[in-house]
Amino acid sequence: NRIGFIVNSYAMKVVDTLGSSTDRLIIGPMFGFALLGNYQLGYQFIALLDIIPTIVYKFTLPHDASGNENVKLKKGLIFVGIISALSGYFLSPIILPFTFPKYIEAIEIIQIMSLSMIPSSIAYAYTSKLLGAEKTKIVLIGYVVYLIALIIGIITLGEYFGINGAAFAIVISSTSQTVVLVTGEK
Repeated sequence: NRIGFIVNSYAMKVVDTLGSSTDRLIIGPMFGFALLGNYQLGYQFIALLDIIPTIVYKFTLPHDASGNENVKLKKGLIFVGIISALSGYFLSPIILPFTFPKYIEAIEIIQIMSLSMIPSSIAYAYTSKLLGAEKTKIVLIGYVVYLIALIIGIITLGEYFGINGAAFAIVISSTSQTVVLVTGEK
């Protein structure tokens, strides 16, 4: 009786895996591998900022599944996302020249990508709530919207704004996913 949950969960994992590598497959040939290196550094920086929100998400998910929704912790999750975004935006011009002096061009990419932490942390809170309620279809749609927005964003914004446009596609795709989750939850 939970076949829909299982199929949707598997599909979410497949789409998530596609989303985590599709951007690099597009950016390399489109902008060159030197700019892909800057983009990848920005992506790794975002992965670093995403550690605490991911831990909180993995903590809240079992609680939501047992009907024990922790609203304060989810508000804290969103607050941490905002702090992560601001710290990534303002600290990257200070930290990057000392840690990676050859990758100064990645500062703008990191600043742009850091902004995605805000919608991403909101998405974590709603994903936890929706998966806890076994509403996997909405979460799957959110993942698909993220992937489609990412591909379209990289191609269109990348054409006009270069690698910074591709970085901004991350923000747009995260925001799109969050909008789907928030509106689908109601």
